[in-house]
Amino acid sequence: MRVFPRLTLPNPKTVRRLRRRVRSHLSVKRVYYLIEALLVLVIFVLIFSGGRLRFIDAFGQRSDLVVSLLLVGLIIPLHSLARRRLLPRIERHYNPVPYDEHKIFFDLSQGTRTVSSIDQLYENLATRIREAFEANSASIFVRDEASGDYHLRVLSGPSQPVPSKNGARDSAAKQHTLGSRAFVVRRLLNLSTPLTIEPGELETWSQAIHSTLPTLRDVRTSEHEILRLVQARLLVQIRQKDELVGILALGPRRAEFNYSASDRELLMSLAAQLALVIDNARLTERMVIQERLRR
Repeated sequence: MRVFPRLTLPNPKTVRRLRRRVRSHLSVKRVYYLIEALLVLVIFVLIFSGGRLRFIDAFGQRSDLVVSLLLVGLIIPLHSLARRRLLPRIERHYNPVPYDEHKIFFDLSQGTRTVSSIDQLYENLATRIREAFEANSASIFVRDEASGDYHLRVLSGPSQPVPSKNGARDSAAKQHTLGSRAFVVRRLLNLSTPLTIEPGELETWSQAIHSTLPTLRDVRTSEHEILRLVQARLLVQIRQKDELVGILALGPRRAEFNYSASDRELLMSLAAQLALVIDNARLTERMVIQERLRR
């Protein structure tokens, strides 16, 4: 005969779903106001309990009401001051900085006018996108028309190497290449939205490399190393018509903020502009090669 009821532990998937639902309704401002309300409640409980309450009652019958009004009169200006001064700083620390979409497009268009080379153009664009979204890194891969592979043209980030396809660093740039058979490339071809890479996924992929076919093992290993190099957290398709001409890779954001749905929409619009830049850069490179051959 069972005396106590059967206890069943919740399903981990249910717990994670509930946690995500709670986090979706929480915001920095709501948590701040909740903590503020709890502090006010604690202050009132501490003042109007035990010997402190008897000490207040010794001044008269309505002394507790007078003290309550004085506390409210003190709490209201403190709340107003903290909301103007303290709350913005807390939100700045725990929330991404709001950005102006029009300003981002304007800065990108202005930045393209001050460059003197194609590699400088890619570097300028990647740096401005990285700073706008507070990302640790931003990279641009461009598809090679001959091989179909995607070469890393620029890696923007603090203390990050910036490979180039020109000059003495040509061989180094070709080592940082996502092949046309790469796993993420095939996924991007079949997706209409950017591809999010969770921090634990790279570890899972690295463990699964040994179980892949020997013919694909080198491709998967190279792909894994490149994704680690660029600290990829979000991959955005750069499309021209139905062709994937490039990939924009963004690293983790400040304080591990997530890329929201509006961030992805804006990045897809920026990727459409990058497609035009890549097309013009290809045309320019062809003209330079033809001029060299003519000379």
